[in-house]
Amino acid sequence: MSGNSKPEKDERPIVCGTDFSPVAIEAVDIAAEMARRLDVNLVLLHVQEFRGLAVADPGLFEQVVSSSRQELHRHAERLRKLGTKVDARILSGSIFNELVDAATRAEARL
Repeated sequence: MSGNSKPEKDERPIVCGTDFSPVAIEAVDIAAEMARRLDVNLVLLHVQEFRGLAVADPGLFEQVVSSSRQELHRHAERLRKLGTKVDARILSGSIFNELVDAATRAEARL
């Protein structure tokens, strides 16, 4: 190993959950700015807690999923236009558990 070798770049992503509220969008914007400055991916997550909605009302379930998917896509595209590398995902289950699991799987730095 020579003295001129550069340290390896830390590629770990930033993971940020959103419920699309104004406060969550502000947090997403801050996370996106951090990701841009660090030149890493932003993993943008939205978690739905359906609690039996798919069985109770399949039509409403599909409407909720479609609406959430469109909203997540809209925010991801807005951030991409600003130069952020975004990986947007919708998850289903316990919000806390899904966010923690996603951050762990991604080996997130934040």
